[in-house]
Amino acid sequence: MGGPAPDHGDFWQVPWTVVNEQGSNGLTLEALGFSRPFRFQKQLLLSGSTLRVEYTLENLGREPLPFLYACHPLFAVEPGDRISLPVAVKSLDLYYSRNGRLGRRGASVGWPVTSAGEVLDRAGTPDDQTAEMFYTGRLTDYRNCAIHRPSTGEVLEIAFSLDTLPHLGVWLCYGGWPDNGGPSQYAVALEPTTSPCNTLAEAVENDSAPWLAGKSAISWGISFTVSGSPMLDRSKR
Repeated sequence: MGGPAPDHGDFWQVPWTVVNEQGSNGLTLEALGFSRPFRFQKQLLLSGSTLRVEYTLENLGREPLPFLYACHPLFAVEPGDRISLPVAVKSLDLYYSRNGRLGRRGASVGWPVTSAGEVLDRAGTPDDQTAEMFYTGRLTDYRNCAIHRPSTGEVLEIAFSLDTLPHLGVWLCYGGWPDNGGPSQYAVALEPTTSPCNTLAEAVENDSAPWLAGKSAISWGISFTVSGSPMLDRSKR
């Protein structure tokens, strides 16, 4: 199955090559993995207020190989921003909570409010010094996956290929990471993913990692759409 995969995977730390430019609205990049014979390509397409990213992963080897993909967009937030998840999500599996604030890894945590009354769907402040990582179960609908900003009326919506990305990672960080010094992070990440875990080894162990046959490829897509922006509204006048 190849050697150990590095933290955040091969493609977090390799150079990408531009293979095609489509004016100011499109760009295609690709890179080669080093722990496994994978070629990864992403095409970025901008249409109005929507950024669509189309991904293709190709196994250049002859043997089938498992993989794990997770989108990792860190979104700037402000206090009071509302995080919404698909309506069927009523609980989340806890993967990490700084100082065990919400329990131990593997605990089921209520969404949007925990059994202890902790409100999770409202962004806190950088002074909260909290950080949590969750995963959803297998999703059947991605609608309502969004970040809402009441102060401006803006909404950022995320749509993704559920057949390949059936889970969603949820990272809520309000000044609580890293915990070894350095600038504190203040962000929310909504992360469409193939597997509800943080490493390929875990995904293989719990049988959630998809396998890609040798000399074959798989594709999927993610869209980010902003609506309600005053700047966007002015541009239409």
